[in-house]
Amino acid sequence: MAYCSKCGAELQTGVRFCQACGAAVAPDGSAPGQTGERFRQQAEAIFEEFRQAEDSTAAYPMGDIQKNKGMAVLGYLGLLFLIPLLAAKDSPFARFHTNQGLVIFLCSAAYEIVQKILVGVASLVFLPLGGILEVVLEILSLVFLVYVILGVVYAAKGKAKELPIVGKIHILR
Repeated sequence: MAYCSKCGAELQTGVRFCQACGAAVAPDGSAPGQTGERFRQQAEAIFEEFRQAEDSTAAYPMGDIQKNKGMAVLGYLGLLFLIPLLAAKDSPFARFHTNQGLVIFLCSAAYEIVQKILVGVASLVFLPLGGILEVVLEILSLVFLVYVILGVVYAAKGKAKELPIVGKIHILR
């Protein structure tokens, strides 16, 4: 079912104008000039997913959290995830954050490999295309930096909050 993006009223199939407010309706059900509003709503939905991530802090002993915050932070810093993996292997809190850091590290490494292949192929086809693609993909790789920063903040605050998408992947048990 489609809804008017200007007033939110339910739209019948095939109408060209909203029955409630009279706004013109595009084929996708939006009012003309409302694409900015739709983008804002989508951005808010993504942000809400970040805010509503599962927080399982209560499942971890407070003493473990206080003792291993530093180790949990190290879990997000590239290859330094090996330190809490080996030195704090009995800490469920450090292990939780080390798992998320490891997943981010592996995803980032895979992304870099795919990025290099795509840029190489694009450069062979048309050299300027490779440069443009490299810039775009480097900007997209900032997502990993955002995840690392968010994970470090959660760990430093003593929170066991899952990061969106990567928090659902469990490599370490």
